[in-house]
Amino acid sequence: MITGLAVEADGFELVVGGEGLGSRRLLQASDVAWLIAVGGRYVDTVRGGSQRPALLALGRELYRWLDGDRHLLTQLRDEAPLPLLFEVRAPKRPSAVEWALLRAPFELLADPEGGFLAEEAEQFAVVRRLGRPGPAKPLDDRRLGVAFMASAPRGQSELDFEAEELAVLGAVGETSLDLVVEDSGDPEQLGLRLSELGGMPVVHLSCHGLNNWRKGPEAPATPVLLLEDDLGDGRATSAKELVGLLTPLPRLVFVSACLTATGADVAGHLPAGAGRRGAPAAGPGAAVAHSLATELVAAGIPAVIGWDGSVGDRAATLFAEHLYVQLSRRVEVAAAVAAARRRLLECPDEHVRADWHLARLWLGPAGGGPLVAGTVKRQMVPAHHGTTRFLDRKHQLPVAAAGMFVGRRPELQQALRALRGRHKGGVLLHGQGRLGKSSLAARIADRLPDWAVAVVFGDYTQAASSTPSRRPSPGFPTPAISSRTGAPTSASIRTSSGRSWSTCWQGRAPRRRAGAGPSC
Repeated sequence: MITGLAVEADGFELVVGGEGLGSRRLLQASDVAWLIAVGGRYVDTVRGGSQRPALLALGRELYRWLDGDRHLLTQLRDEAPLPLLFEVRAPKRPSAVEWALLRAPFELLADPEGGFLAEEAEQFAVVRRLGRPGPAKPLDDRRLGVAFMASAPRGQSELDFEAEELAVLGAVGETSLDLVVEDSGDPEQLGLRLSELGGMPVVHLSCHGLNNWRKGPEAPATPVLLLEDDLGDGRATSAKELVGLLTPLPRLVFVSACLTATGADVAGHLPAGAGRRGAPAAGPGAAVAHSLATELVAAGIPAVIGWDGSVGDRAATLFAEHLYVQLSRRVEVAAAVAAARRRLLECPDEHVRADWHLARLWLGPAGGGPLVAGTVKRQMVPAHHGTTRFLDRKHQLPVAAAGMFVGRRPELQQALRALRGRHKGGVLLHGQGRLGKSSLAARIADRLPDWAVAVVFGDYTQAASSTPSRRPSPGFPTPAISSRTGAPTSASIRTSSGRSWSTCWQGRAPRRRAGAGPSC
């Protein structure tokens, strides 16, 4: 039963366990104007660096408005069970008046005589829901699974994708998490991976976002994610298009991009820049409109996390790290988001702490509750299996650990496109020593879990080359490997039969920077 705000017919009621507190309040024109003004001051405060005194003043003002003369919000806090899940529930298609209330920054709610409710022991958690709760699909016995895709089209500022991926895996650990990484940045490739896996409970998208993108000068403003096409160029992707590609649908989508919880009609948020997950503004907004997060919910995603503003890279990474720790422990989504928010609020780094209030959780009728119920591992290869296999072979060919291997995403993408396509025979990585060729080959192997891995080092004879780290199945042909000086330093091979085998070897090569060379 709902505890929080029940919003309908251009009014609202404070409720605890489905029971109303006091009478229903109709939202007058003056209330709507006040809520819009609060939203504008909130944006100004974010642009000013999210200083605690300014945010606290807004939170106390919003508390007093909800509390009213009868102190109903205080009564709700006294009667509600802990943790306090404060749900703001509205119809599937809210009116403009109802949107004004839905968009209020309830994450800032603060006791008039104290601090933010988010930092108090009662574990205050805010969630917004469109529609009445309905039955959700039953949970299986598997552990948490996350499909992670980062995207940075050519011409956009690079984000620290590796740090975010490693923070998630490092915090939860491979013993409690099934992590699948799609490096293409292409939503179509992500959809294919999900289909092959039979779906994953969580899809995490790390990219740039824009709340009011326009296809042309006269086109309506639309919230989009700036993903990639198969060539690495920009692909503005709407919620409707994304949902059409994610089959089967996940239980939670975390769109870790700026402005993904900001309506298409809202302007004035902190502009994008280095270390922030947004794109340059596309012009003024429109009439009251969905954000990308609410469009995803309206399209059938049970739960969506987005950012109502331009979030910093480090804040987004820290939030994700603590979110997935909670989700892996079978904590329900709203409580997990609240715990991650508190972690940002407690961060000693003021630049990270400034973004603590930006995360928004939206639910549809089937959203809420825990995402997983079991601990059974999926039949998958570990996320860093290639690196492990390279290290395990006599330790003669060390490769950089995942946390040390950064800045090779374009080469990694180029190699994966060639190896997954049908027009190239393989990929040659060449360059002088100690530039990371073997490490790049290991990361390529990590991203190709269905390929057999073979490592050849020093001895390029036919006998040595036919002893892979994991022997291929009978009938699997052995690639020819040159033993002459100047042989390729590292490569991933696809045989003419179409079966896949990834191999790496070392030798002399021209003194050039390591990278993905021409496909052969």
